[in-house]
Amino acid sequence: MKTKTPVYDFVTDYLNKDMSRFHMPGHKGMGALGCEGRDITEIAGADYLLDPSGIIAESEMNASSLFATACTLYSTEGSTLAMKAMLRVAMMCTERQRNGRRFRILAGRNAHASFIHACALLDFDTEWLYGEGHNFVRTMLRLSEERDSVSVVDDQIGSPTSASELARLIHYLEGTESYGIYHGTCRGQCSWADLAEAVFKLTCKDIQVERISSQEYKRRYPKSASRPAYSVLSHDRLDKLEPPFVMKDWREALEEYLQKLDRE
Repeated sequence: MKTKTPVYDFVTDYLNKDMSRFHMPGHKGMGALGCEGRDITEIAGADYLLDPSGIIAESEMNASSLFATACTLYSTEGSTLAMKAMLRVAMMCTERQRNGRRFRILAGRNAHASFIHACALLDFDTEWLYGEGHNFVRTMLRLSEERDSVSVVDDQIGSPTSASELARLIHYLEGTESYGIYHGTCRGQCSWADLAEAVFKLTCKDIQVERISSQEYKRRYPKSASRPAYSVLSHDRLDKLEPPFVMKDWREALEEYLQKLDRE
């Protein structure tokens, strides 16, 4: 059976009509490369990339069938729109299961600005992931070299997760056909203060942790971001995999991360 090419067919048909392009890119369909004629903008019937319902939607469905994926979204603008597309997929896949709860997604503190902006637009929360670059664990290590005590929030609960554990899960899922949204977080839960104390204990740092409330932290640092009180995610989908995939306990993952830092 011949593969359908709705986008290619539309552009080719438009090109063959040899129409004037007064509102399009500066090359007006002409140029030395020979492909400029296929660069079209805002043509009736060409569909809308961010909310497709015509030829782009049909082409995305064809791509999903060809590559055996659950969903396909085309993107342009390099990594920026690709990240927005990824978040949109996550939102689409969980929309029916939302039940009034906020979306949450794990990300490092050094995530690309467009990722954070897209999360804000789609109403996601981002938190509790550490790995390369700036993160909570590295901040505690830095502060341990500068002072004898630190003040850390004690009434926000989550599951600290190392980027290496998340990568291990992704690598596992790549070899399966288990499509969908998974909560890639380490097992167990703790507060930020608990995490700070664990960092100091594992690195033999004699640092006192002052446990404070979110309200008190906000009073001291008015410009700080507000975070949810409880961010622990379920592992039900991971437990139903064959065989089940078990994320490491947050303490074990943290110890491995700190050992790796010590070797660097």
